[in-house]
Amino acid sequence: MARPLRSELALLGTESGSRIGLFALDLAGLEDAGAGCLVGVTSSGSGTSKLIVNQSRFLMLPWVRVKGLASKILAHSARQMPQDWQTRHGLRPLLLETLVDAMRFRGTCYRAANWIHLGQTSGRGRMDREHKAHGEAVKDIYVYPLVDDVRQRLCRYPCGK
Repeated sequence: MARPLRSELALLGTESGSRIGLFALDLAGLEDAGAGCLVGVTSSGSGTSKLIVNQSRFLMLPWVRVKGLASKILAHSARQMPQDWQTRHGLRPLLLETLVDAMRFRGTCYRAANWIHLGQTSGRGRMDREHKAHGEAVKDIYVYPLVDDVRQRLCRYPCGK
């Protein structure tokens, strides 16, 4: 039986066992961004949300200075994660998505790892339930297709079903 879907956290380490950062994955929770921009559907109320994994955290500790390491970790995880996620949860994801705070970061490691920049969020933030903070927390949206025909597969799940 597959385990319930919840956030996954993996600590990254070196051969000597010292920690160099962290990586967290979760089911996608975006309604107005991410995969919706890619395929013209929203994850809310559709089957797509179970097929899209959000990289909710990616942190390289500040003292780690290895050129290209972050993009190598992103590329390796994109290759390995679908099988690991399927083994653990019984679902094989089709798309990875993440949000990057454009005021603090440029998203260089994502572009170097061939993630696709889709645009920006509305800036509302997930905690703004009353829709009063538009433009205050604008994030860049990056996605990484895990299959060649991601658009066709995600479009099999129409909104509202």
